[in-house]
Amino acid sequence: MRLETGGADRVRRRVPESREGSEMKVWLTRLWEAGREVRADESGQDLVEYAIVAALIALGATASMGVIAKSINDIFSSIAVKFQVAAP
Repeated sequence: MRLETGGADRVRRRVPESREGSEMKVWLTRLWEAGREVRADESGQDLVEYAIVAALIALGATASMGVIAKSINDIFSSIAVKFQVAAP
């Protein structure tokens, strides 16, 4: 028998070497515990949320540029017309 160290709880357990499939069971247990640790880790969640908010702000700004650009162009065109009329 040999000692195996568990995942998150770090429990030692005896694993018999002679049983068929015990290596697979140990491997699957380690995989399951690693998956549980990954699901519990929320360190990158804030970064993803900020990226989504930044993308939505950029999308809104890009969509509104067409309307704002036309309005600014109309304002400068009317000012240019007034200067041409006022100039002798």
